[in-house]
Amino acid sequence: MEISGRDFGFPLVAKLAILRHRETYRIPWHRHDTPELQYVLSGELTYEFRHGAPKTLTGGCLFVVPAGVEHRAVDDAGAPSTRLGLQFNPPTPPRACHTPFKPAELSGAFATFAAHARTPHRWTPEGGRAAREIFHVLKSTPSLAPSDCIRLRQLVNSVLIETVAAFSRPTALPGGDVIAQVQDWIRDHCAEPVRVSDIVRISGYSRTRLFTLFAIEAGLSPNDFLMRCRIERAKDMLRGGTAPLIQVALDCGFQSSSYFATVFRKYTGCTPRQWRTPRPTGVCNGPFQ
Repeated sequence: MEISGRDFGFPLVAKLAILRHRETYRIPWHRHDTPELQYVLSGELTYEFRHGAPKTLTGGCLFVVPAGVEHRAVDDAGAPSTRLGLQFNPPTPPRACHTPFKPAELSGAFATFAAHARTPHRWTPEGGRAAREIFHVLKSTPSLAPSDCIRLRQLVNSVLIETVAAFSRPTALPGGDVIAQVQDWIRDHCAEPVRVSDIVRISGYSRTRLFTLFAIEAGLSPNDFLMRCRIERAKDMLRGGTAPLIQVALDCGFQSSSYFATVFRKYTGCTPRQWRTPRPTGVCNGPFQ
């Protein structure tokens, strides 16, 4: 189903569409004068660009197709899939009505879209809920009642706000072995103040599903894997290094030297200071050397 912003009193939107693909398909090369937001609710979708590498989106991803760039969607591998598309009119002041943005803020939002174009991102939980609700309204409503129009205006505003918010969060992972990619992401970011909620968000799974798959694939929890990566990094820094222990702790994602020492002893059987001091073979031979 496809409607325009005029159909629900939202002139900023040129086109709002829900797409359900149950078989492979290819659309012709085309371009838009303004950015287009794509939200993949389920399945997998690949975008090809006339110039540049293709990008694959999985369920839970949002993606900005930049203005003026020739592209086409190819659903060869991911059918069936469902997605929501939002194509905009230029953000002139009259079109800012019914949005929470002032015209300058709306222009800033569009600039943010352009800056993050072609890079898949994960929805925020709120943005995901809004996108799925739009899909539900359009799928189940043959004609829009006044209450539907009000609801759609609210939901599109939520999608706009949460899309901007999503660009300040970690980018989405492409398709394939997601758990292996999550592990790679943890290794790359273990020195940062990463939380389990960040790992859940970057995976695109629910917390329960992620923990289940992690246990199957890695035999441990995401938090345990994170701590092991931090300890491995700390061990490398301590070997022959002279940095103060508090600096090693901070550079490995720990907030205090005491907590660092506690975790280090848990995984190695000795303290960081003992690890740094040369020992006879067999001494401090902990479980995670």
